[in-house]
Amino acid sequence: ILGSAPAALAGPAPSTVSVACSASALSTALTGLVSGSTLNLAPSCTYTLTKPLPAIAVSVTINGKATTIARSSVLLTPAFSLLSISNGTVKISGVSFTNGKAPLLSGNGGAIFNTGGNLSVTGGTFSGNSSSLIGNGGAIDNQGGSLAVTGSTFTGNSAYYGGAIEADAQTSVKNATFSSNHARYGGAIYNGDGALTLTSSSFSGNHAQEGGAVDVEN
Repeated sequence: ILGSAPAALAGPAPSTVSVACSASALSTALTGLVSGSTLNLAPSCTYTLTKPLPAIAVSVTINGKATTIARSSVLLTPAFSLLSISNGTVKISGVSFTNGKAPLLSGNGGAIFNTGGNLSVTGGTFSGNSSSLIGNGGAIDNQGGSLAVTGSTFTGNSAYYGGAIEADAQTSVKNATFSSNHARYGGAIYNGDGALTLTSSSFSGNHAQEGGAVDVEN
């Protein structure tokens, strides 16, 4: 038909990818990620990182089964957040995060730093993660978008604000366990802004100068 507009080209289709048990395979899977894709991580695998994973800015589901993402404990490994999210709906289940260490002077979210995504985390253990000297969220810093945590365990994480979680945007926590987390404000959780909903969660042995378990400032 004369004058008709050309058909729009379809973009890449979402895919389901089984990610081999190596840090390079995980980084490759996250590079150029197509929105709506699913990454199935290797069961009982520890992905040991020497640099941060590529940032996520699209919707993705990441499934693990007794899977761990860890910053290397080798001496002189640089400080970095394990995973950063800026956009999209990101669903993570069955994945543990350990030894994340946000950069010393200005880093936030030792394990996960969320600045604008709609993030949900189900299961997994966050252990030994930390933010900078005056940073937020030893394990997770939720500065934008939203965060929903269900059935996760947080232990031995540390930060200046929110030893385990710093909530500056809509945050819900359900059936989670917090133990031995440390901070200046909010040993387990610091709520600086945004709505915080806590349901059926347990707190033990968390320490802070203000709000040993939870410090709500908003």
